[in-house]
Amino acid sequence: MGIQCTRNFINTNASNAIVADYGVIPKYVIKRNEDAKKAQEEYDTYVRETLKQKAMKRLTEEERENLLEVHDLRNTATEMGIVSLDGALKLFYVVMC
Repeated sequence: MGIQCTRNFINTNASNAIVADYGVIPKYVIKRNEDAKKAQEEYDTYVRETLKQKAMKRLTEEERENLLEVHDLRNTATEMGIVSLDGALKLFYVVMC
């Protein structure tokens, strides 16, 4: 009668076809994850640049002294009752000359 096999090739082929796709990540999920990663990187870059722009800059000693002089002048002008900026500038001119 020939050689008989107890193996069921139909079930084996069907199960191999099912198992072959198991564990493979669909392409749309891969694309979605890549897009999310790219968006996060762009956001991080934006935040880094924004913080860098808003960061305090270091003043030179000369700039610092000038700012302190102007601040002292404004305080003096306010104490003298000079409210307008023109009056403060005139006082600055008088003090400097």
